[in-house]
Amino acid sequence: MKTKISQTLTGRLNPLRNRILAGDNSFCFIERQKILADCETSAPQEPASSRYAFVLEQLLDRSSTPVESDDVFLGRLVEGPCPDPALPPPKYGSFMYSVGHTTLNWPELLAKGLSRIGQDIRARALLENTGEGTAFAVQATRCIDAVLRYAARYAAAARQMAATASPEAAVLMRQAAAALEACPAGPALDFFSALQSIWLVDLVTSCHIGARDFAFGRMDQYLLPYYREGLRDGSLTPELARLYLSHFFLKTKEITGTAGDSFRIKPVPCYASNHYVTIGGMTVGGQSAVNELSVLILDAVQEAAVPQPEINVRWAAHDPQSFKQAVARSMVRSGTQIQLWNEEAILATLARDYPAISLEDARDYSFTACNRINFPGKDYPTGWEQWHMMPRWLMDAMRQPEAGQDFESLLSAFQTIAYTKVAQSVKKAERQVATAAPLFFFESILLKDCPDRVRDLTRGGLRYLAQYHLFGGLATVADSLTAIRQLVFEEKRLTLPQMVEILDADFVGHESLREEIIHRLPKFGNDLDEVDSVARQVGDIVCDAVDAARHPGGHLLFPALYSLYLQVPWGGDLTATPDGRRRGEPFSENQSPVHGADRQGITALLKSVARLPHHRTVMGGLNLVFGGHLPPATFIAMVDSFFALGGVHLGLTLVDRKALIDARKNPKQHPSLCVRVTGFSEYFVALSPAIQDDVIARTGY
Repeated sequence: MKTKISQTLTGRLNPLRNRILAGDNSFCFIERQKILADCETSAPQEPASSRYAFVLEQLLDRSSTPVESDDVFLGRLVEGPCPDPALPPPKYGSFMYSVGHTTLNWPELLAKGLSRIGQDIRARALLENTGEGTAFAVQATRCIDAVLRYAARYAAAARQMAATASPEAAVLMRQAAAALEACPAGPALDFFSALQSIWLVDLVTSCHIGARDFAFGRMDQYLLPYYREGLRDGSLTPELARLYLSHFFLKTKEITGTAGDSFRIKPVPCYASNHYVTIGGMTVGGQSAVNELSVLILDAVQEAAVPQPEINVRWAAHDPQSFKQAVARSMVRSGTQIQLWNEEAILATLARDYPAISLEDARDYSFTACNRINFPGKDYPTGWEQWHMMPRWLMDAMRQPEAGQDFESLLSAFQTIAYTKVAQSVKKAERQVATAAPLFFFESILLKDCPDRVRDLTRGGLRYLAQYHLFGGLATVADSLTAIRQLVFEEKRLTLPQMVEILDADFVGHESLREEIIHRLPKFGNDLDEVDSVARQVGDIVCDAVDAARHPGGHLLFPALYSLYLQVPWGGDLTATPDGRRRGEPFSENQSPVHGADRQGITALLKSVARLPHHRTVMGGLNLVFGGHLPPATFIAMVDSFFALGGVHLGLTLVDRKALIDARKNPKQHPSLCVRVTGFSEYFVALSPAIQDDVIARTGY
């Protein structure tokens, strides 16, 4: 029977993947939009204290439960043409809101089930006997009951499908139905039902409530007991488990089709939602967490062959060589989806700079939302991301009268702006939390402390509240400062005001100067201390600014040298910069050098990046492009060496630039070509032309 199921699952991968590729990215969740439109009239009649639960009940009770004969895991929303394609529907509606970008307490869901979690909340509310606790318990109970009714209706739909389906399909339909009849109401029964339970809850948060980037956390840890028990009782084989994971991973891309999140966005509330899985690292008890499921997840990602989920590998120097080799092999087929994190460096930073985080929680860290560190089930982003455009700060600093005195005065002007901007952003984030829309968030049910405290995540229920301060354009700023130091303060060929005038004129009439700056002056990424030390100074300045702006409420503030893909649109609105960049051009992305500025090879690049103050950050963004074969031994040596030098993050794309150029010209011939954009991968043809050009322009090795 297991062999027959494995054959059936294998045969369904291509049809399901092709269905995703053939989807219509102009469609919205049409039923959801109609239900929310009705709620605009009906919800205001409900008490404010229970309005959120009422709307979620409406969404889950009135939504269809579509099932198709080739489904393996059940749960999707009905799609259709938007009522007005020219006006995409509102993201949330008036009564649904979520930040997303977090990891729910999946181990708790699988161990207890929602019914037991609800019972515990009600018991705690009775014990606390407060109005706030009682209101929390009422909302939680209504939301849980709505999810369980939805699961029951899906189970019934699967049973109905099984009655007329082929024998192979009927087996899978009955399996899915049995899983949904047992959970998420109760504990997971086995490996398959654990995945089905997770998927249904993720569908509720991502699509019905509507927010992006709910992560799956450390799947190789919390699924391991179900995997090993399945092997022991004979209900599972490694092959079958891998296929279940492959189909589960396919579902993550089913939500958004082939649409991206920066160009021709699909009009669904979670936009181009990305999902994230973390494997490897250390257990809470301090032992190596690498296990057989860690490798199986890598194999499943290759088999699913869609640009989700993103696999975050917690890479430790002492990891088994067999695990490192498995990661290296996976890079060949799915390298764009795999990013690596320096385990020892991150744990050391958390222990030193974040004493509020317990040792056990620090060891349990995970990732969500491209490059955001996360403590599964224990934190939530508040005012969650604050973006900082450092090249603009430099241009503003150059216009300060005192900045022209000497190089240190210019750095001081830049530092003053950085401190001011970061402090303002912390206050802005604080206001965002204070004005959060609903009185209740469904996510609170599955975040560790909220049920125990019977308080919502925004009202003191959560252990950790996190802000992420993301600083873009590092190499552009470092190269610019280096050019100013040499041309203005050392050679005294220009004054700083004269340099500003040249930049405002976009180098018109000064083309030879621009060529000299680009081709003669030192650039970040070439193992040159004279510019790398400037980059480190800039990194220290912004980290100091975050330290100086510590949130009075004790929120965790995490800095990162990171730009996502915003260096493209940001650059379009910025004057020329002293590194030779013209007005409107993108500036440097994440921690990478300016495109084409790294001319001394991969070793020099990695040594430059390793000099950044990674000991003060636990996030990052270094993307490398390799155009040819990367032997496993070379890959392992490169990662080990870079992390030994102090680097924190590494992401790779293995693709020939000629293939990218051809895909740019002939997108229909390359529908499934994937590239790493930044902390996530995407179909190349889904990117905007400007971001496609930016990816093509990256230095290839």
